[in-house]
Amino acid sequence: RIGSVRRCPVGSEAVAASNLVVPSGTLVNTGLIDVKKGSGGGRSLIANLDNRGTFTVSGLTRLTQTSNGVFNNSGAITFFPTDTLNIAVGTFTNQTGGTLTGGGLLMLDRLTLAGAGTIGANVEAFESAISPGSPVGIIRIDGDYYQDPFSEVDIDLGGAASGTGYDRLEVTGEAYLDGGTLSLGLINGYQPGNCEQFTVLSYGSRQRTFEDIDDDDVDLAGNLRLSSAYTSGGLNLLVSDANTRINVVPTQLNLAEGGGSQFYRVCLGRKPDAQ
Repeated sequence: RIGSVRRCPVGSEAVAASNLVVPSGTLVNTGLIDVKKGSGGGRSLIANLDNRGTFTVSGLTRLTQTSNGVFNNSGAITFFPTDTLNIAVGTFTNQTGGTLTGGGLLMLDRLTLAGAGTIGANVEAFESAISPGSPVGIIRIDGDYYQDPFSEVDIDLGGAASGTGYDRLEVTGEAYLDGGTLSLGLINGYQPGNCEQFTVLSYGSRQRTFEDIDDDDVDLAGNLRLSSAYTSGGLNLLVSDANTRINVVPTQLNLAEGGGSQFYRVCLGRKPDAQ
């Protein structure tokens, strides 16, 4: 342990010096960890952390471990607009009931961000992965999102409904995709049908695109293929029959007089001809 730890009332702890180090095991917080801003630069908590209580950040705080850190949050993490929480090296999972609020900056450094829920902060990812769900879910960033060229968003497709069937990343502000990868996979034996659509990324606005959409693990039946399209509000994936110019699902419609209403989907199997 480097520096000192000051015991506070109601079972809380305040980091009063540069670093607090827990070299082995897991630091389980059921009370309050209050990282105080100081004049000597940023603060570091070097430990596997299971936050079930309250974790507040002032100034620049780094949460890390020497290798493959495991950080879980089912409590409350708070950092305000002038504060930065940098989580590095390992996996951070926001579990059921976990909150991250305050409007600060969350920096991901060689980290996998997993789980679900809302992150009330701007998020910047460096050599990191956003992997919603366990196995599927929605991560909502209530702010802006930046992704560097070495980061990725991992999306599992296991059903037709977002959050319960497939993953989604929602960004209420600007999504700045400085390249990087969108990685796709099928789970639970799911086989999407013709003309099914998945909005895997939504945003208030967008700059640039993914450099690569990796769908090597998406093995679709027959002549079905997966295509992608950016819109003003999101990134959609569409399953269609590449050998059919116009796909209609279902293929046969009941047009009998007095019959009930019937709904169907129409999608293009390939881009329209230039003319």
